[in-house]
Amino acid sequence: MSRAVLERKLDSLAAVDPDLVATGNPGCLMQLRAGMAARGMRAEAVHPVDLLDRAYGKRPQVERSEATPSGWLEIRGTQLSAAQR
Repeated sequence: MSRAVLERKLDSLAAVDPDLVATGNPGCLMQLRAGMAARGMRAEAVHPVDLLDRAYGKRPQVERSEATPSGWLEIRGTQLSAAQR
């Protein structure tokens, strides 16, 4: 059944030829990526959070070694608590 749903989605996507396809469901994201790759579609499947990250710009990479003894993490002068990571 999921294959039939995927085929309908891929047919609809092929008709409009989007640049990006966003879905919040991880299983759907994986299935769409595999299906689009199998069909040679140029669209990229992304999670909405990744799309927002692109729109706002990449955040600095955080290394675990940057953790301080107090449990805070320092990123270019800004401290984040463990709950904020």
